[in-house]
Amino acid sequence: MLHKNKRGVEQPQVIIYVLYTVILAIAGIYIAFNFLGGIDLNVKFEDHTTRFNTLTARLVGTSECLAHETSYNAPFDQRNFEYSVFGVLDRTKVDDSIVTQNCVSMNRQFWLELTYIDESFSTNMWNCPRGQATCGEPIREMQSWPSREYPVLVQDGFELIPAKLEVRLSPA
Repeated sequence: MLHKNKRGVEQPQVIIYVLYTVILAIAGIYIAFNFLGGIDLNVKFEDHTTRFNTLTARLVGTSECLAHETSYNAPFDQRNFEYSVFGVLDRTKVDDSIVTQNCVSMNRQFWLELTYIDESFSTNMWNCPRGQATCGEPIREMQSWPSREYPVLVQDGFELIPAKLEVRLSPA
C-alpha cells in the first residue's frame, strides 16, 4: 500500500497563502499612505459655547455685573448675608450703556441686548476692548459675531419682568 505524505503537500500551500497575505497587506499600506499623504488636517478648537456660558454666568450671576443683590438676616445669627440672585437682573444696573471692566475681565469684546418679553423696554450694552476707557457701540462689527439668547428676569421696583438677554461675542 502506498501512503501519500499530506504534510509535504500542505506546506507549500501555507507558504503561498502567507506570502500572498503579506503582499496584499504591504500593497494596502502603500495605497493608504499614498492616498492619505495628500490630506492636510487643520484642527482648530472652537470653544464659543464655553465662552458664552462663562460670560453670561458672570453677567447674570454676580452683583458686580447685572445681577440683583439682596440680603438675608439669619434668625439665630447677628450677621447680614448679601447674595446675588442668579438670572434676576437689577433694572438700575441695566441702564448703563458700557459694561464696566471690573465686571467682566475678558480679552474679547461683547455686546448685549436686553429686551422685555412684551417689548416695552429694550437697551444695548457693550464693553470696550482692553486698554480703552471709552468706545462707541460696535454696531457694524457685531453683526457677524456669533450670538446666544438667554431667558432672564428683571427686578424693576417690586416687579419681576421676564426678558431676553442676547449676547454677542467677538470671535477673536
